[in-house]
Amino acid sequence: MIGKSRAALIISNPRRMVLADQADHRQPRQEAMLARKRPKKARNLLPTPACVYCGRPATTRDHVPPKAIFVELHLSDLVTVPACEDCNNRASQSDEGFRNIMGMRASEKSPNSLALWQKTFRSLRRRRHELQALWESLQEVPIFTESGLYLGAATEGAFDAEAHDRTIERITRGFYFYHFGQSLPVDSPVEAYPIRDGAHWQKAVAPLLMRMQIGNIGGPAIFEYALAREEDEPDSSLWVYRFYARHVAVAETGLLARG
Repeated sequence: MIGKSRAALIISNPRRMVLADQADHRQPRQEAMLARKRPKKARNLLPTPACVYCGRPATTRDHVPPKAIFVELHLSDLVTVPACEDCNNRASQSDEGFRNIMGMRASEKSPNSLALWQKTFRSLRRRRHELQALWESLQEVPIFTESGLYLGAATEGAFDAEAHDRTIERITRGFYFYHFGQSLPVDSPVEAYPIRDGAHWQKAVAPLLMRMQIGNIGGPAIFEYALAREEDEPDSSLWVYRFYARHVAVAETGLLARG
């Protein structure tokens, strides 16, 4: 799916967004003084932002990606988006399950991978049925380099697919709002799926990455992502995520998800 042609993908300009942001706050001194003198009632008339997940009035802010997957990171480094309390609480229920997936799959080359695994192991000890199911699902998969050279085998186990896909959709909707300044329509589908170890995903994704906006939180070995959006169909976008230098997930929105 990820290898299909995407000739219409364009790159957004994050610098332009930052400069526009700064320009909005550079008002003349007199205008700033008048703004401070406005009565509280006038300032309270500002519209309530909508939840990026369901469209209802937002009452909280949600962290994307979920802060549970990070070991050492200041909350100020995370992206926050408007969310209603129901969606925020519902998302939090998936955070531990998603964190456990990342803890089991984090590469040893990634900083804090051991600390993340220790948190995961403590969680799984409290959920013995999940630990047993994981143990029974373990299997070996082949690992190849980008050029196709066989490197050996790695152990792979089943994980909570629902928690995984739900969290990837949540990250995608949150980042869509963060990067494009508007919410992805609630009725716009989001298709999320992981890329298995050993899959030749690099060859399929590499040409797309050359034309995609790249970002990271916590450093490239912790969480990195790439995004692009179609020029004629702004609801259609492509997202590639990599967590802890190993786990790769892809999300498609709009017409890309329907196709």
